Amino acid sequence: SLTIKILRDSDKDGKLKDYLGSVERVDGYVLIANSHMLLELDFLDNLTLINGDTLWTFSGLLYGLAIVGNRNLKSITWKALKRLRLGRPDMNVVIAQNYLLCQDEIDEVKKLFPCAVNDSENGILAVCNPGHLNLTYSQTNFTTTLMWDAVPVDNQSSLIGYQIFWHRVGIVGSTYSLPEQYDDSNPERCSNSGWQFVTIENMTSYRLDDEMLPPWNTTVFQVRAEYAE
Repeated sequence: SLTIKILRDSDKDGKLKDYLGSVERVDGYVLIANSHMLLELDFLDNLTLINGDTLWTFSGLLYGLAIVGNRNLKSITWKALKRLRLGRPDMNVVIAQNYLLCQDEIDEVKKLFPCAVNDSENGILAVCNPGHLNLTYSQTNFTTTLMWDAVPVDNQSSLIGYQIFWHRVGIVGSTYSLPEQYDDSNPERCSNSGWQFVTIENMTSYRLDDEMLPPWNTTVFQVRAEYAE
């Protein structure tokens, strides 16, 4: 089996591709989990067979391919993916808790294994097929009101609602920087646990009071439109 769990180290020198780029077959299962430094899976470019002699078990299901909890992963489509075969009919694929992974990437795997893929909690911090909602805000002593444009009329039939994210990043007047990726050594800044969010239906404004936003802090906001597949 092939298990990859890399919490802190980076792969800027491409060692993963050097070590694994020629692998065409894995006799057991492939598990890629909690590897926050991974942005893509190009080191599997030649993998075409997961035989399943042994399988990864989770919640009573048997998995030949598991891609779980990789918080910066944006692409799971490697060069040989369209030729990938699973060696047993009882094998499943799980793709879960990859917070920057958009649905179109997952759909490519579902095309290959339409009945075998379980996916959940992906892309909740990603901006997939981005447009602009022109977010603005107004403040009083005790509340902050966010306002944004409605989605285009052509897209409203599939609109589920809006997700509003906010994250406290520092005290007003202090200097700070937001890392582009999840930083496991500093989980309070720009991590999944640091973001709060609510989901609302067809409204284009939302009010947050001082209990939701502590005073004297700088807060980052994001509003996303959510569509039915």
